Amino acid sequence: MNELINSIKLNLYDKATSPLFGYFFVSWCAWNYQFILVVFSSMKIGEKIIYIDKTFFQNNWYWDSTLVFPLLTTLGVIFILPYLSTPVYKFHKKRQEELVNLKQEIENNTLLTKEQSINIRRNIKEVKFEYESDLEGKDAEIEDLKALLNKNNKQKTKIKKIKETDEELGLEKDLIDVLLIISKYGKIEEEPLISKILEKLPINSKTKAKVYIEKLENNKYIQMIYWSAPYTLTNKGRKFLVDNNFVD
Repeated sequence: MNELINSIKLNLYDKATSPLFGYFFVSWCAWNYQFILVVFSSMKIGEKIIYIDKTFFQNNWYWDSTLVFPLLTTLGVIFILPYLSTPVYKFHKKRQEELVNLKQEIENNTLLTKEQSINIRRNIKEVKFEYESDLEGKDAEIEDLKALLNKNNKQKTKIKKIKETDEELGLEKDLIDVLLIISKYGKIEEEPLISKILEKLPINSKTKAKVYIEKLENNKYIQMIYWSAPYTLTNKGRKFLVDNNFVD
């Protein structure tokens, strides 16, 4: 039972929302307005029935006004009216565009007041100043980035050179530190040199310090001018430190 009621409600809803049903209802009311006035008049029910029967049901006009004419009107509204509305809509849109263009033309031809001109110039100057400030800031930022990039490239080059000399010198960092100690003092005897090496480098063996000294001496980075003389840098050792930016 509930399914039947729901089905009837659904069908009635579909018909009520259908354009055909809506247009037909309006058309029927328009063609039968006299019948509607009689139904809702103050006449007694019996008098209404007699009047309606004599006036509307006794001639062929009843079927025409009840079915034929409302149906034709509905079909005309659905199928013919859109074709008639199209040129009207186009004309309306065209007139709207003409009005908009005319308004725009009038606004373009309207002279600015002195105050408006001053405000526009001021705004242009402000925008230009902001643009130039931003541009200068970006240029400065670019220069900073270039400087940082150059610094990184130099650091990479320095690291590369150190790595290239690593095979030649063995324990590269420690040996360079020994060279820097000798470069700092210019001339330094063996025992003080060993003491400085033990202070600066993470080693606690005099033997290892002597190995560093001998390795540098064998590779001709340092020298003793004569027996028991102080150690000094050779031209090769000094050139190595200068070329690799360890000293000026």
